[in-house]
Amino acid sequence: MSLAQLQALGGVAPHICLAPAAVDTDPSCSPNSAGGQVDFTWLRSLDFRLAWRHTFAEKVTLEPSVGFYNLPNFSNFNLPPNTMNGLLFGAGSGAINGTTKADNESYRVGNGTGVYGLGAQRQIEFGLKLIF
Repeated sequence: MSLAQLQALGGVAPHICLAPAAVDTDPSCSPNSAGGQVDFTWLRSLDFRLAWRHTFAEKVTLEPSVGFYNLPNFSNFNLPPNTMNGLLFGAGSGAINGTTKADNESYRVGNGTGVYGLGAQRQIEFGLKLIF
């Protein structure tokens, strides 16, 4: 079978444009397709907590602790409420096929409110619990 016959039968995968149309040799690529675009990544975080107990006179327990949140300091992007649009309209920052790595910094996860900081930059928490 020839390529034309395979294309007529739908047996050929479509070409995916990875670079701007001026660079890509395929004439079917949209001029809105951006090279170096970002994707929807998953949340990455590794938390570690170390605690130890000291009991005094079998009645009072003191428990100091230290916790590290996002210990390797992973960068997380695109979590609510600051999310990119999932539509492929390529209209600059805010679309997944129009936001470049340079524009992506505005979608980086920052510290939340109160004690909520899931996916934010590395944080350290010191604690002291008294049980009596």
